[in-house]
Amino acid sequence: MVKSKEDTIAGFNEQVNMTVGEPEPWLASDKSHEAGTGVGLQSGKKIVEILKKNPDKDPSAYEQKDLDHMHKVVGYINRHLAQEGHLKETKTKQELANTKSTISLKNWGHDPIKSMNEERESVQNDLTSSEDEKTSGSSAKSKRKREESEDSKASTIKKRRKDNHAKTIDNDGSSDHVITFNSGTKPVQPKPRKKDSKCVQRMGTRKSPRRKTDRPDGKTR
Repeated sequence: MVKSKEDTIAGFNEQVNMTVGEPEPWLASDKSHEAGTGVGLQSGKKIVEILKKNPDKDPSAYEQKDLDHMHKVVGYINRHLAQEGHLKETKTKQELANTKSTISLKNWGHDPIKSMNEERESVQNDLTSSEDEKTSGSSAKSKRKREESEDSKASTIKKRRKDNHAKTIDNDGSSDHVITFNSGTKPVQPKPRKKDSKCVQRMGTRKSPRRKTDRPDGKTR
């Protein structure tokens, strides 16, 4: 099935993960010739031309000959990864870098080592994000429990104070003072009731009994 222009451009930008400055030095190195074929080297040179001509990857800036080669590049990389992609799982980075498969893919603009690093970094970021969400959720849950505990404690203390609140009523039905028993504090003793001022005045001005006085004649009464 022939791919559309949009599919070809999207596939090329996804699979060719070497930047504009990376393929040219690689193609000039001796390592790039160890794949055993010149087809990949020729393809790599065309890829360099495409990347340099359109560094911003503007879809409208590609010519038809560019799109034709881009379509060829996407097909080769996809087939090669399907056949040799398992090497990422069985070899170390150093071993993978020295395989003919990796050398050939880099000649076609795809660096499997870079791709593997990006995949691992993405997985690590996902794990970190998941751990952060768990930690954040746990912290929020602990905070809610702490707030609920504080609210419950405050409600209990308020209820206890209300239950322990008592009033002392005088005989005449008036409330002179209130004795409150708070948890952890000493009870407040009621102040003695003041005596009526008129009563005190009457008691202070009571007349003393008359003393018998001597009569002029020297006799007492």
